[in-house]
Amino acid sequence: MTPTQIRSFRKKHDATQGDLARALGVAKNTVARWERGEIKPGPAARQALRDLALRSRPDPVRSWARMWRFASGMRTNPPDDPTEAAKALFSASAVARTSLTVVGGMAVVAHGVNRLTNDVDVVASASDLHDLLAAMQDAGFDRPSGGDSLWPLPWTPFLMTSATWPHAKFDPFDPNDAGVSADVIAGGHPFLDSLAARAVEHDTVAGRVKIATVEDVVVMKLMPYRDKDRLDILSLLTKHPELDRKYVARWAKRLDVLQKWKDVLEERNFGAVGWEGPTHAP
Repeated sequence: MTPTQIRSFRKKHDATQGDLARALGVAKNTVARWERGEIKPGPAARQALRDLALRSRPDPVRSWARMWRFASGMRTNPPDDPTEAAKALFSASAVARTSLTVVGGMAVVAHGVNRLTNDVDVVASASDLHDLLAAMQDAGFDRPSGGDSLWPLPWTPFLMTSATWPHAKFDPFDPNDAGVSADVIAGGHPFLDSLAARAVEHDTVAGRVKIATVEDVVVMKLMPYRDKDRLDILSLLTKHPELDRKYVARWAKRLDVLQKWKDVLEERNFGAVGWEGPTHAP
């Protein structure tokens, strides 16, 4: 965060420099010096600011459900509220004693972009998938016909499985609408391990949920790079111009999508020279 962004964030939440200092575990004078630009937050403080900023945003599960209700005003057949699907998914993860990290559309929503999605994409430990899928089935999900089998996640080096929540359909009168999809990506790849370690917990109506950081969401979106992924990245860059472009560039290079990162930054008017950008992410 820049000095102006830190000051704006603090004032947005009606907090004094002392309030922010106590929340971050630093001296009040340190916050004052950040805001004057005399010093920059160190790595631990940047991560703490990142966590605080994400936790201060609206509940992403409620925001997701609100977008469904908004869309219902433009449809003849109103969609069901998908909130119960998210509750069931994260309840199942608790039963299976496995940690889930939200990526995909719901993570985009969590980072402040209003958009509609009919699935919940999560990363889970590969070793926990059997127990997780069994718990999801007990919670009401339709388990995939392939059992515990995994298949490639398109355009990525990752493996995934999927189940559906048939009790919430975007179009309840469409026989081809199977319901909300829960796409579970198997962890184990170094990037996914980094993504899970950096994720921030968020209080939601579905319980405490881990959300991937904005940088990791961008990296995930760079791999498929469909039109909707590109638009998500552009929206996230608009919402979070301070994001750590060097971190994104490092993983984009390792995942062979660096040119896509340069292209989207060029489109966003950062220019080709800005693909590694400032490194002072919140």
